[in-house]
Amino acid sequence: MSAILSRHGHLSLSSLPKMLLGKAFRLFSHFRDGAFETFVQRAVQRRQLRALDDTQLKDIGVSRAEACWEAEKPFWRK
Repeated sequence: MSAILSRHGHLSLSSLPKMLLGKAFRLFSHFRDGAFETFVQRAVQRRQLRALDDTQLKDIGVSRAEACWEAEKPFWRK
């Protein structure tokens, strides 16, 4: 954050686009090599896991607590 502040502590608007572009580049660089598809699959699977009832969870050997713990993870976390 200090890189976008002037020597007087004010926001330097000329540095802001460079900073945002760098963050955007880093974000989109994660989407190569199938990462985007992986993120989508995780989100869908966690939504489906959340929708299972207790009988279905018992059939697959997962407790309600385990299912909730897994379903609450953000899509980018394994």
